[in-house]
Amino acid sequence: MEKKSYFAAMVDCSRNGVLSVSSLKRFIDVISSFGYNALMIYTEDTYEIEGEPYFGYCRGRYTKEELQEVDRYGLSKGVELIPCIQTLAHLENIFRWGVYEDIHDNKGILLAEEEKTYEFIRKMIATCRECFTSKLIHIGMDEAMTLGLGKYLKLHGYVSKLEIMKRHLPRVTAICEEYGFTPMMWSDMFYHNSDKKMTVEDAKTIPSDLKMIYWDYYRNKVSDYEKIIIERKALPNEIWFAGGAWTWSGFSPFNRMSIKRTKAALTACKKQGVNNIILTLWGDDGRECSVFSVLPTLFYAKKFFDGETNLATIKKQFNELTGESFDAFLAMDLLNDLGGPNDQPYNVEKWALYNDPLIRILDNHVVPEKKKALRLAYRRLSKAAKESPNYGYIFSSQADLAKLLLVKYDLGVRTLAAYRQGKEELKALLPEYDKAIRLTKKFYLSFRRYWYTDYKLNGMEVQDIRLGGLMTRLWDVKEILSSYIAGERDSIDELEHEVLDFAGEKDADGKPINHNSWADALSANVLRMMI
Repeated sequence: MEKKSYFAAMVDCSRNGVLSVSSLKRFIDVISSFGYNALMIYTEDTYEIEGEPYFGYCRGRYTKEELQEVDRYGLSKGVELIPCIQTLAHLENIFRWGVYEDIHDNKGILLAEEEKTYEFIRKMIATCRECFTSKLIHIGMDEAMTLGLGKYLKLHGYVSKLEIMKRHLPRVTAICEEYGFTPMMWSDMFYHNSDKKMTVEDAKTIPSDLKMIYWDYYRNKVSDYEKIIIERKALPNEIWFAGGAWTWSGFSPFNRMSIKRTKAALTACKKQGVNNIILTLWGDDGRECSVFSVLPTLFYAKKFFDGETNLATIKKQFNELTGESFDAFLAMDLLNDLGGPNDQPYNVEKWALYNDPLIRILDNHVVPEKKKALRLAYRRLSKAAKESPNYGYIFSSQADLAKLLLVKYDLGVRTLAAYRQGKEELKALLPEYDKAIRLTKKFYLSFRRYWYTDYKLNGMEVQDIRLGGLMTRLWDVKEILSSYIAGERDSIDELEHEVLDFAGEKDADGKPINHNSWADALSANVLRMMI
């Protein structure tokens, strides 16, 4: 019997945006029609565990019944649902609750070699067994960069990350096997996130049936991917590849960049005989970007892997199958085309939205003459919002963001210029603040519609705070400027300071920058406790 190969999508449901059951079904419908045969729902703590009320508390976690329903639906469409959880790191959210202190190493990392930890992991895996029919399970284990440097260090002294992984991993895989699962994991902790070079003897300690997933979303050359795949082949474990359909760097997707990198990566995979592929749709910093916005990337990936290399043909097939325009989706990329090549992430729509017009942390990266890209984006996205049969609500949100950025993008630059020219010029600028407030509210309402169409209610409160805070801040800055114009203050200190570049960054006409933290773009002051 021929061994089954997987072509899967992975949707991140752990960064506030927990896709509703109806949205998951819609997504399954789409990827099934594209030829995908698997879906991973990435859940750090957003699934229900019996007897663990704080696990996923107030996070929109899935109930067992919801996951079982989606699992059944996927099977009816030929899409196998594979649980995708974390059994080592990326569990920051559970450690805000003191009940998990006994199994906490540091940051988001579980305490390895602690029996209570393995009892907890057993509950995780037992829950997955109840909810999913797949024989596969993804156990995570990526990016545990500070493994062993917290409570573990106090209990055991210093032990290398590689040695801890060699002890922890067999315990977890044994539990998986006990529940009838074949495990897979991200491979980075054995390579670039290791603190010790792995030897042949080390490799022998890794369970042989464990599938190793090489994830890489950042390279543009086939040879770069091939080199790493060949390196990974030194392990006896089966290798899968995970690429990226970029939905994790702001409100807008990067379809053109994703397609270019996917083409290079899948070319390398085919040359090296890697036949199991995952396209990841992460949701960093709040899941602002829709999973449906990267349908062109998802479609292209499957078609290209199946042997169709002509982009024009792929576009035509996409349009015929979905009733949507491939090129209309690519128009969302225009919101980030204010600088830099389109094979690098340059999420201007995110950082320019939150870049404070008085503090101006990122004003050195503003290039006002490049606003023409925003005008083009607004026209195309407005047109797409009217013409899209299925995703008008997403295009509307993107169009409203483009219209807002036409005012907000260089507002700090224009404010500083007016301040230096005199009070009359500054007074003439005040209506721009009123306009920005009005357009922020319009964008907020369309973003809200998008959120409540695709996700559970949880997580929108974060966007309420961010976008509501933006409206309030714009009003406050206008009041500050007005008080200066009226002679109530002699100067505005914030407009007197020099704007410094972030260390190591290029200017707006050089390599593009990518700021995906709302907090970092907004202020240099403390927005969260740092420990």
